[in-house]
Amino acid sequence: MLRLMAHLAPPRCGGATFRLFRASLGRFACPSLSLPALRWGRHLSSGLRHGPALPRLGAAFLGVVLLLSIVGLARGRAGRDVGPYTVVVEQRSLAGVVIASGEVRPVREVNVGPRVSGRVLEILVEESDQVEAGQAMAVMDGAPLRNRVAERRALLAQARGNVARTADLHGRWQGLVREGAISQQDFQGLTADLQRDEAALQAAEERLQQLLTEQDDLVVRAPFGGKVLERFADPGATVAPTTSASNSAGANRASILALGAGMEVVARVPESDVGRIVEGQQALVRIDAYPDRSYAATVKGIATRARTNNNVIAFDVMLRFTASDTSAIRYGMTGDISFDTGRLAPASVIPTVAVVTERGQPGVYAVGRNRQPRFQPVVLGTSSGSSTQILEGVEPGERIFIDLPPWSGRRLN
Repeated sequence: MLRLMAHLAPPRCGGATFRLFRASLGRFACPSLSLPALRWGRHLSSGLRHGPALPRLGAAFLGVVLLLSIVGLARGRAGRDVGPYTVVVEQRSLAGVVIASGEVRPVREVNVGPRVSGRVLEILVEESDQVEAGQAMAVMDGAPLRNRVAERRALLAQARGNVARTADLHGRWQGLVREGAISQQDFQGLTADLQRDEAALQAAEERLQQLLTEQDDLVVRAPFGGKVLERFADPGATVAPTTSASNSAGANRASILALGAGMEVVARVPESDVGRIVEGQQALVRIDAYPDRSYAATVKGIATRARTNNNVIAFDVMLRFTASDTSAIRYGMTGDISFDTGRLAPASVIPTVAVVTERGQPGVYAVGRNRQPRFQPVVLGTSSGSSTQILEGVEPGERIFIDLPPWSGRRLN
């Protein structure tokens, strides 16, 4: 740089001008000055040597200002420290963890409704109540049915009277037939009447019993012991008959209450990870409502059919709580489930926050020319939450951006 200064400085220039020029260059010397800057310096030097004294002084000052601008720009590029904004790609093994979102659900859940259509007279339980199998939960209005029962009882009494009269006459005719007072043909006709009356009596009894059964069905009972999850109807509402216990999506239109028993977590595991899940595998459940707690659980089953949601194929994985105290957990709570799958083979590992997406392609921002971020496509491997494996795209020892520097003019996607 001193040689450059000597080349640029005019020997016939005033002493003060030369000292100012040399001091400025010595203070801001930078090895990264470009070749165009050197050529510009020679051109400036020539002007300084051959012009008048006073204009030469002004030209020297202007040259110093411009040269300092070039030097400052070069030093600015050379002084960009990417250290605070980058990390080094490591090669190490990750703990094999599959993380999926899930929801707390009952092991068994049904919507309970009446077997006869009618108006709800009374509901005997409230939400969150614990009930036993067979316990009365609601009562339907039985006024219309009571009128039908009274009518059937009257018909039954009439049928019994008919049988009694015909049977008595049949008994008396038996002796008259033997004496020849009544013909055999008339007696056979009376016998047929008795059989018809007896059949009518049996039918009346069956119809009455059917109504009495329907009357018992006016009381809606719990099909199993559990907890009342939800109430769909209020007293006075009209409910149509449905199956006594149904969990179909539209069953609540014909149901009065929802009943559940047991507790499990159902995790939605992506298709790419479900192959690493097996029955009996240990897991930790972190409920969103209690982020500072973890509940131990065990995989008890994997769905045989996948479900597609927003073009994402996933399988339901059912887990049973093995934690001793789950009293604070409620049905419908959500959280994250971490499945322990063992340690993975060593590979390139980066912080998960460094992974970006451009035009649907995953990648990272590598350090490019002039320390600018450069998008580098990568092939992602397994993620353990805070760290992610990179199968292709970067090598151990490379630097990648985890935060974009102020000179980049970009934003992380």
